[in-house]
Amino acid sequence: MIILRSSIWILWSDTLAPGNTVHPYSYTSMVTTCQELVLSSQLKTTPRIGPGRIAMQNRMLFKLFLLPIALLLGSIVSMFVLGNLLPSHFEAIPMFSKLSEQSLNSAPWVGALLLLGSIVFFWISFARLWNWQKGSAASCSECGGMVDQKLGRYGRYLHCLACGKNESI
Repeated sequence: MIILRSSIWILWSDTLAPGNTVHPYSYTSMVTTCQELVLSSQLKTTPRIGPGRIAMQNRMLFKLFLLPIALLLGSIVSMFVLGNLLPSHFEAIPMFSKLSEQSLNSAPWVGALLLLGSIVFFWISFARLWNWQKGSAASCSECGGMVDQKLGRYGRYLHCLACGKNESI
């Protein structure tokens, strides 16, 4: 805000230069000055508006909640495979009857563990999203989306979940 006020003062003081016919406090002078300031002071972090922005936000949310969704689906699939599919195939073979029992006994535990992991990672992702929306988390310098901190070949960098850009730290 201080930069904006000082920029307005500089622009108004430029209109006071000798030979300038526009009065510095006229309505048209102030409107054009404010329009020029708004157009020149838009930062890269200003989010874009339109369908491209919505697609980027959907991409960001998909990447953010991919792990909890995968763990939830893994829980359902493991319950089906360990609880129904393997015991029914292995009951007929006497050598694998113990494997059938162990599979049947471990199915609820594996499913519950994957479901618990899904819930934990959902809450972590939700907290990250909430902090980003409040403005207390880092954001991309290009689009304003959420960023992940990663360690790569050349050191630490930030990877945007919305636009996919990388930025070194």
